Amino acid sequence: MDFISHSLKKIKPSPTMVITAKARELRAAGEKIISLSAGEPDFDTPEHVKDAAIKAINMGYTKYTNVEGIPELKQAIVNKFKNDNEIDYNTDQVIVGVGGKQILFNALFASLNSGDEVIIPTPYWVSYPDMTILAGGTPKFLNCNEENDFKINPSELDNIISEKTKWIILNSPSNPSGSCYTKQELINIADVLRQHKDVNVINCEKLYICPGLVDMRVNLGEPGFEHKETIKSACMAAASGGVTSLISMPNTMPAIDQPAIIQSIQRKAREVALSKIFCTGCITRNFEGKEICELHLMKESGAVGFTDGLKTISNARVMRRALTYAKSFNGLIIQHAEEAELSHGGVMNEGEISTRMGLRGIPGYAEAMIVERDLWFVKETLCRYHVSHVSTKETLEIIKKAKNEKLPITCDTSPPYFTLNELSLENYRTFSKLTPPLRSEKDRISIVEGIIDGTIDAISSDLCCLV
Repeated sequence: MDFISHSLKKIKPSPTMVITAKARELRAAGEKIISLSAGEPDFDTPEHVKDAAIKAINMGYTKYTNVEGIPELKQAIVNKFKNDNEIDYNTDQVIVGVGGKQILFNALFASLNSGDEVIIPTPYWVSYPDMTILAGGTPKFLNCNEENDFKINPSELDNIISEKTKWIILNSPSNPSGSCYTKQELINIADVLRQHKDVNVINCEKLYICPGLVDMRVNLGEPGFEHKETIKSACMAAASGGVTSLISMPNTMPAIDQPAIIQSIQRKAREVALSKIFCTGCITRNFEGKEICELHLMKESGAVGFTDGLKTISNARVMRRALTYAKSFNGLIIQHAEEAELSHGGVMNEGEISTRMGLRGIPGYAEAMIVERDLWFVKETLCRYHVSHVSTKETLEIIKKAKNEKLPITCDTSPPYFTLNELSLENYRTFSKLTPPLRSEKDRISIVEGIIDGTIDAISSDLCCLV
């Protein structure tokens, strides 16, 4: 029984290494040789690269890493393309490999089945046929002559494509010829591919492509409430739905009211490395609504905004101080707007249905009153101010007016407030008890209109079930 597989036996020695070995042999025999084999630089690795590698080793970057690259490196690559090339990517679009051959090999190995053909224009880099064979495919060579600058002729490509064609390897600039395709030449090649029904084409009609989504209000549960949610489970759920960035609320245990807790959450998020985690910090110590936290220090540690979660800053003096302080470093204050005395003990929207059901209601203006009060301070301080999960027509009218006055105000809502109304609580359906409560149909329609006209800036997932 042969130990070596049939696939591996098909692989010939690399022509590059054969030429390299021959050049080395001739040079040892005293011949003057210019080797045109491996395309390696003829200068040493720069000192700053060596220093960075040594520093990484000393810092402990010697353990198993994510196959696609560590988050820090992927972010550095994103920053490079942004700064040097003015091209915007996110880290989910970046895969780090040891070279182009590894990436191409992984792609071929993941996609080829026995009998699948890979069209390889000639001249080609020597590894392409062997990689195709090792992955179970069949290389099919397309001759590109010097008269056409070693580029693909569309009509010849048309003739060579078959029902077995799975890949076409196209380099621009070409390795080894150096030829570059123009935009029109690439369009001509694409036109040929569209004519072949057996070539897989993804039809994006009535579909949408967008950057990774951001959910700006997420209750992570970690630390303190891991039995409900963890950073890992939240990131897995988010990633499966196309959400690549989460902004966590500070209602954890302990509450996120100091820089060390933010740093701890961010460190745990890097270990999970599924979605980006951004933190908001508490406005007041432990959500008590009395003493303002060190907002600036938390921002320096990564906090993107400040909120007391589902607790309203009821004390007007505290809110005024928070807005004044946050303005000094361009901070963002986020408010859950519910007037405490009007909402205390309420379980649903105040109106005919709550009266008929004998339940204590929360009037819509309990939300609007807080927003209108806060806007006096926003006018004074010009601090950035955000209203969470807007649910009423009255609140939207106040926000729209403030935006027309060019005040730095934004707002969001959640899906229940534009898909459901207070009728969902009939027959005492407790799973529809939310804070803020589901409102009237008039309010629901206003929320829809607010999304359409841009008064509402974002849709978030955060809401609190009162069951």
